Amino acid sequence: MRNHDEIEAQAAGAQGQEVRARIQSEAGQARRRRATEIRQAEHSRQWDRQREDIHPAEVIERLASVEEKRPTVPTLPPAVPDADSDRPVRALRIKLPEEGL
Repeated sequence: MRNHDEIEAQAAGAQGQEVRARIQSEAGQARRRRATEIRQAEHSRQWDRQREDIHPAEVIERLASVEEKRPTVPTLPPAVPDADSDRPVRALRIKLPEEGL
């Protein structure tokens, strides 16, 4: 009976060890991901603070004026079918995919 209990305890320990290893791995990944996010946020904050040093006020104003002057993409008018009834309308066939490929 003791041998049986020892075998069950070893099996439970091995299973618990796998679970603990997985949990530790996930925790490490979460730590690295959080550190990366913090680092990126800090870099972004530093760039925002340095923006005025990098680009003087005249340059920022010039960039803003160029941004305002960007041409808008023209939109097409809605499609209207031809009013000519003397031309025949040809319906195109639709090829359906073959079954069982």
